Amino acid sequence: MLTSQRSAQRGQSTVELLGLLPALAIITLLAWWVAAAAVGWLQAGATARVAARAASVGESPAEVVRRVPGMRLLPTDPAEVRVAVSPRGMPGIAPLPRMVVTSPVGPS
Repeated sequence: MLTSQRSAQRGQSTVELLGLLPALAIITLLAWWVAAAAVGWLQAGATARVAARAASVGESPAEVVRRVPGMRLLPTDPAEVRVAVSPRGMPGIAPLPRMVVTSPVGPS
């Protein structure tokens, strides 16, 4: 009788684990999505700052932005640099949002 109870408990543990696997997969994908969005935002911010520094010393911010894959320089007034990025997501999953970062030209 004791052996059959242990066997039933092992089976129950397996069923519970199988029930948790979809939730773990969703949590993992959500964490990846948030991390990818954060990396895109950080890269856009760094690119905007470097482009603003280039503009403040008379260089072309477009050249700086063009060197970074996935970044686009948006038209704006000469006192700031605006950079947009659309990070790549996984196919079939919710696309990552387009992010726009602005940095002032000159001393901040």
